[in-house]
Amino acid sequence: MRNLTLIPHSSLQIYFLKIKLIPSKKTKTGFSTDVNVLEDLKSQHEIAQILLDYRMLTKLKSTYIEGLLAAINPETNAYILPLTRY
Repeated sequence: MRNLTLIPHSSLQIYFLKIKLIPSKKTKTGFSTDVNVLEDLKSQHEIAQILLDYRMLTKLKSTYIEGLLAAINPETNAYILPLTRY
């Protein structure tokens, strides 16, 4: 599957139309692809669950993994603990 972060919102809408999925909400720019809409569409086509999973994994990666990788000393591969005051 293509990298979903590179697919413009309008392309996702065209894809929905191509597989005959009509999201239940519209925005100013077209169909909504928010979590509630995708939850409703899960039973109609597997792409909705794939998008939900992708969004969850992307959030975990950006929130935790990238932060932990930034805290590793590249010379020692040891985690650098932040200094805290007590």
